[in-house]
Amino acid sequence: MASDKLGSRTVVCAGLTIPLMPYLTASMAPIVTLCAIALVATGAGAGLYEAAANSMASDLFPDRRGFSLNLLHLF
Repeated sequence: MASDKLGSRTVVCAGLTIPLMPYLTASMAPIVTLCAIALVATGAGAGLYEAAANSMASDLFPDRRGFSLNLLHLF
């Protein structure tokens, strides 16, 4: 839904930048609980990226959707 409202490019960029602070926090976390919370936030950003990248790949190659999705997930 976010990709439809904001555009695929915006959501992909957000999905790639949102995990930056949680990655930094997880790498320097003094306690396991803070590390776990940071990794949950990282997963949320990765979910944004994954969903938007799938729809973007399908839209770019409408005649070969299966091939483009397989290629996306291969790399």
